[in-house]
Amino acid sequence: MSLDSMREEALAFFNVGVSSADPYRITKDRIAISGTQLKIGKTNGKWPKIHIIAIGKAACNMLQATIEQIPDEKIVHPVIGITNEENAKPIKNSKILVSGHP
Repeated sequence: MSLDSMREEALAFFNVGVSSADPYRITKDRIAISGTQLKIGKTNGKWPKIHIIAIGKAACNMLQATIEQIPDEKIVHPVIGITNEENAKPIKNSKILVSGHP
């Protein structure tokens, strides 16, 4: 196996690892609506209103995925995200708070 092909294979493995840890995709894949039932992971419920809060470096990505999956009329606004300055970005109908470690 040539050095170039080993690099390509290593890069492909790396990209699979990064993709499998994508907080946006993981969050979006875990939320589903079926009629009036909301499924989050293994939990099912018939909640009339949902408060959404995300905390951490991936908060904005998780918020974006969540609000894309849940109908707007079920969400209590504003949605709240707490993240660090490097990862803060505006999210529609959301309040993003910038924080850090103590």
